[in-house]
Amino acid sequence: MATVSVFGLDASGKTSLLMRLSGGRRDDGRYEVLGCCHITYRTSYWLRFYDIGGDAKIRGIWGNYYADAHCFIYVVNMNDTSRLEESASLFKSVLNDPRMSNKPCLV
Repeated sequence: MATVSVFGLDASGKTSLLMRLSGGRRDDGRYEVLGCCHITYRTSYWLRFYDIGGDAKIRGIWGNYYADAHCFIYVVNMNDTSRLEESASLFKSVLNDPRMSNKPCLV
């Protein structure tokens, strides 16, 4: 099983993306701090996605998910232009961490 960590600012669309990938819908208005989603592809390959909260108060836990990630997704809300610089800065900090070196990334 491969592990994919999903990072991004709060309200960037991380949970919505994973719900779409898994075939589910998110209509209940709740937000996750940390969620885990298992998706099967071709009935023989499992991906474990960690939906990691992006609120400033909990971004300190992101590093706990770097080492075990086989790859990562960084989600950016392009409609929230007031936070693009903040998002870019956080993305750079994830990329610059040695535990994320040479890991594939999807933005």
